[in-house]
Amino acid sequence: MIHPTPRNRTDEIESTPTKTLYDLLEIGWRRKVYLIGAVAVAMALGVAYLSRIEPKYRVQARVLVRRQAPLLDQARAPKAEEEFLATQAEIIRSPAVVRGAVESLPAQPRDPDAADPVTEALDALNVMPVPGTDVLSISFVGSDPQRATKTVEAVIAAYREYLHQLDHDGHLESLRLLTQSEKELRQDLEVLQEEYRQLRKSTSLIGEGRDAADVQKSLLRHLGERLTECRANRMEMENRMRVMRDGRGTSVVGSPSDPPWVHASLSRSPGGTDAPQSSPDTRAIRLELFKAQSAAEALATQYGPKHPAMRAAEQQVAAWRQRLVQSEAEAAAVLEQELAAARMHERQLADLYRREFEEVKLVDAHLIEEQQVLDRIDRIRTVHDSILTQVAQWQLADQALSGGRSAVRVSTLEAPDVAERLVFPPPSLMLAVCLAMGLVAGVGLIALVERTDARVQSAEQLQERSNRPVLGRIPRLKTPRGSGPRSVYRGRMVRQMPESPAAEAFRALRTRLDIFSDTGIGQVIQVASPRDGEGKTTVTANLAFSFAQLGKKVLVIDTDLREGTLHRVFAVRNDEGLTCRLQDGKPWEASIQRSPLAAVDVLARGREVINPAELLAQERFAELLASARVKYDLVLLDSSALLRVTEPSVSASKADGVLLSAMIGRSSLSEARQACELLDSLNARTLGIVVNQATGPGRSSARSAPADATSGAGTPGNATPGKVVSPVGSQGNGTGR
Repeated sequence: MIHPTPRNRTDEIESTPTKTLYDLLEIGWRRKVYLIGAVAVAMALGVAYLSRIEPKYRVQARVLVRRQAPLLDQARAPKAEEEFLATQAEIIRSPAVVRGAVESLPAQPRDPDAADPVTEALDALNVMPVPGTDVLSISFVGSDPQRATKTVEAVIAAYREYLHQLDHDGHLESLRLLTQSEKELRQDLEVLQEEYRQLRKSTSLIGEGRDAADVQKSLLRHLGERLTECRANRMEMENRMRVMRDGRGTSVVGSPSDPPWVHASLSRSPGGTDAPQSSPDTRAIRLELFKAQSAAEALATQYGPKHPAMRAAEQQVAAWRQRLVQSEAEAAAVLEQELAAARMHERQLADLYRREFEEVKLVDAHLIEEQQVLDRIDRIRTVHDSILTQVAQWQLADQALSGGRSAVRVSTLEAPDVAERLVFPPPSLMLAVCLAMGLVAGVGLIALVERTDARVQSAEQLQERSNRPVLGRIPRLKTPRGSGPRSVYRGRMVRQMPESPAAEAFRALRTRLDIFSDTGIGQVIQVASPRDGEGKTTVTANLAFSFAQLGKKVLVIDTDLREGTLHRVFAVRNDEGLTCRLQDGKPWEASIQRSPLAAVDVLARGREVINPAELLAQERFAELLASARVKYDLVLLDSSALLRVTEPSVSASKADGVLLSAMIGRSSLSEARQACELLDSLNARTLGIVVNQATGPGRSSARSAPADATSGAGTPGNATPGKVVSPVGSQGNGTGR
């Protein structure tokens, strides 16, 4: 990259404050006509006003306003006591009191075009509480001292009458409302009592409902226990029946010629244990059968199968075997009958349990409804008794008010009298104020004219005053209704409206910037503006979309660590970004997000920090940019306003070039010049200026073409081919790194 060339100019060492003061004096002298005219008009208006006003007289009186012992036993908050006098002062100045006072005064001739007498009296009347006392100071300003005195007396009398009437009306209204509420509550109480009586009649419970419900629940619990016991008995009998059926096929022994192990298992169940389900008779028959088989086996061994004793033994075994079969059949029949009876009993208990359960549910629902009615009766009875007590209190208070006792006592401490003669405003003060207002108006008018004239009106004017080439002219961007945030919509013009003049202007700017880019290493370009709202974020986003359409690898970094909004334009997250990586030192690639809108990588701003300038000044940020140059063809930095904060100055010194964004009708020529001077002082390369909101098409003139831009910086041979050449003029030798 080309390193900055030191400046040889010595005229930049001049004092900035002196230069600023000189400029202000020059502007004031050049626009002195506006200043003299504004002062003359203000003084003339002041003299005309003083010639038309007439002297006024101030009549003042003091009254003591105290709250008497409360007619009702009501607690009052301390804040209400503090605001009591302020409330009374507002009552005295209310139209209701003043109208009564004005109507009680004698009528006098008045101009038909004059304001309403009540309005005039309200404007002239002033009531102020005396701090630390219960005294109100009443003053009235009028041109007739006698009528002003009578007006103050009438206001005090009308105030007393108003308080008395207000108390009386309030008591009557309170009594009416309380009586009506008591009547409604009494009716509600009667309705609820009748509802409770009907509930008691409709219930099937006798006595106290809670006791009857407990009896019902106890019966249900007893039935549940019986049902569980019956079910257990039935299951036990079913198990016995199942074991008996499984053992009947093997309970009859074989012939005497069977092996010995067969005869040893005659008295055992199929599971290998003694059958506990057999009756005593069955077990005795099995035992006899086993003995007969053992004897037959011994005879067969001793005499042989044809011996008469052996035949007799076989007949005895057959007889016992027949008796065993009959005994088991009878036991099974008896067990089946018992099992059927147990099942029937279980069904009956289950049906009875279900009926009792439904009955208990009905009882509980009835008890809940009954308790709700009783609770409502208690609440309404309590409120009813309270209202009856209040009715009695308000009746006593109304009787006391009829006897002349009021809640507020008003005593006159100082009778109305003329306090002073006024001419307002005083002539000296009036002329001084007019002179000051004239000077302020003149300076404001001059500033307004200068501010209007100092706005950028054309790209040629900006190029001439800033001595920087205009690389691009972006036409006015119109945001349709319902398109969302304006900044987001404008930042996506190249993507959303590729055929629009604005998109074509951004592509032209891309072409001019691409002329100076190096294909061997990525370039870091910072987009900045003198002040906020001059389109730097819009230029950054649309340039990124334009370069991405060429298939280049583009990285956009949001270095506006205070109010950056690039994450909204590219629809990425902002929970982690540049600030997080600069603080924790982790690899910055982990925070890179690919925009879902285009092939653009975005490094968002990240969480807010309190030291953005210190973060950008770290070596980590420079290392980040160096690494990004290797991995990307183009790195765009969206920064804050140059003249508002320090961060863009820090990042500009680390970038390969700075693209300045300005806006027609909004940017100031002086601020644009200050921004260029600031970049020059930082030895930052200013590539050129992008003019937003241009009225013409998005094409720059021959004066802002790249060829002219490079020629303005000096001899092209001084620059390295393929690098970003500084397209600044001879007056702004701002070569970069």
